[in-house]
Amino acid sequence: MPKSDADINRLGTQMMVLGTQVSLLGLAIAHYFNPVIGLTVFASGFLGTIGVFMDTE
Repeated sequence: MPKSDADINRLGTQMMVLGTQVSLLGLAIAHYFNPVIGLTVFASGFLGTIGVFMDTE
């Protein structure tokens, strides 16, 4: 487990980037393949990003 603030911030940043990428992937899926699956993926990525942001602040 990360101990220092710097480690936690770095982990939070990585998780926010990952959440953003998942959101964009979800939008792409919604646009090209299946709106329901795409929007579900988008929502999970978006909520994950917000959750990490709340944790790191």
